[in-house]
Amino acid sequence: MLLITGRSLMTGLQPHHYLARRDEIMRAKREGARTGLQKIRIALRALKTRSKGWKLY
Repeated sequence: MLLITGRSLMTGLQPHHYLARRDEIMRAKREGARTGLQKIRIALRALKTRSKGWKLY
């Protein structure tokens, strides 16, 4: 599990939104995210599309 920190003030995200699995971050990189913020956005989209009972590894 990868913990993304330090972006809450800029993005308006709450701390519990930071939790994203490393494979989601790596997929964000493959999708062409150059900045950390783009990676966070893509990972958050993956979090939202995941089913309600998702786990953080």
